[in-house]
Amino acid sequence: ATVRTMLGAIDQAYLYDLLACLHKQDGPGLLRIADDMAIRSMAFDAALQEMASLLHRLALAQTVPEAIAEDEPERVRVFELAQLFSAEEIQLFYQIAIHGRNEISLAPDEYAGFTMTLLRMLAFVPAGTAVPASVAPAARLKDSTATSAGMASKPASSKAAAAVQPVAPTLPAAAASAALDWNVLLGQLNVQGMARELAKNCVLVSFAEGRISLSLAPQYKQFLTNKMAQDKLQTALSDYFAQPIRMQLELSAAGEAATPAAVERQDKQDKHQAAAEALSQDPFVLEAQSQLDAQIIENSIKSIQ
Repeated sequence: ATVRTMLGAIDQAYLYDLLACLHKQDGPGLLRIADDMAIRSMAFDAALQEMASLLHRLALAQTVPEAIAEDEPERVRVFELAQLFSAEEIQLFYQIAIHGRNEISLAPDEYAGFTMTLLRMLAFVPAGTAVPASVAPAARLKDSTATSAGMASKPASSKAAAAVQPVAPTLPAAAASAALDWNVLLGQLNVQGMARELAKNCVLVSFAEGRISLSLAPQYKQFLTNKMAQDKLQTALSDYFAQPIRMQLELSAAGEAATPAAVERQDKQDKHQAAAEALSQDPFVLEAQSQLDAQIIENSIKSIQ
């Protein structure tokens, strides 16, 4: 364990846990494991390489089980994981891992590249799975409201359904836009994947009489032609307000506005700055700088809040 830590090598247990979270559709669990790996300074590039290798072994366990050596230490775990996924899922995860590793140098940092790869695995299912036919055939976005059979889960009773149904606002049309906080609403919408990314990079222009107008940040103009993401966001809004909502999307003429994504980035920057200032005043750090001429590596600082 000590040598593995020194070399930044990957503990296979992390990879098994990541795949278990994928099977359970546990997004927060994936990020917790990735954070734990980051704290231990593990190499995310190597992690994707090892994950692709593990997925290869899972594919072998499914199709050519005798290829898995009897004396392989994790043989039992490999076969257990192989039973959790379809052959198509394993093939898709393998492709995503390979592409993620090739693209990790283009990411803002390795952590972002690694977690984005995990989120791709979480967000997509192979072609042929029961999802809406309008979705592109190569790899389809998962519908978070559907079961594995593609059917929406039914509430226990009509009373239970009514109890959790959001209530549409009854404010006058002129006051509706002012009363609606887009950042707060986004946290309550049942929307994932690209549709959520679209919502995060918009600001509310107006909302009245069943029509909502959103302004899209210029750097995300590709969403103007992403009909699938727009339809999913419009459906989520209609479900939330319990009435048909017509959504209008326009490109902002100004620079980056206070979109939920921009607010989130600013919050992270503020927390990073606060962590950097706290670290610079830490007695241990000050002593290390004084006694050992140590220097703080700015990009290694991470807020734990």
